[in-house]
Amino acid sequence: MQTRGFRCTVFVAAIFTLVTLDASGQILYWTDGQGKRISRAMTDGTSRQDIITNVPFPSYPTNVYYPVGIALDLTQRKIYWTDDVLQIVSRSNLDGTGKETLVYDAGHSGSIALNLTAQKMYWVDVNADHMRRADLNGQNMEIILAPTPL
Repeated sequence: MQTRGFRCTVFVAAIFTLVTLDASGQILYWTDGQGKRISRAMTDGTSRQDIITNVPFPSYPTNVYYPVGIALDLTQRKIYWTDDVLQIVSRSNLDGTGKETLVYDAGHSGSIALNLTAQKMYWVDVNADHMRRADLNGQNMEIILAPTPL
């Protein structure tokens, strides 16, 4: 948008939960729990696109309701996210196609991290105060850190 010689980039209103960066492609990806979507844009704010959006519940569990954590696997061209309300961990291609739910009992999840060398994903169940992990395909889920008694 041009206004008297000033360039202004306008973002559509969103509650940004977490953000991650594809530095090589100069693309930001973020979760918007309130808007029930995952979006991306160039690092200068242009080319904004919703890539994962809420769809009616009959399609559960392949939709998104309140995405929180987000991580990228740029080698496999995948995006991973946690959903706090549905208590699932899902992934799709970077363009939002090929959505699949990997973990159905993920707890009230927060952030997610990937260890691509070990082929593992890690996330936090904020209500149970646990850290969990599973293979990148969702198999072999386990609690790896739990609260220690005082």
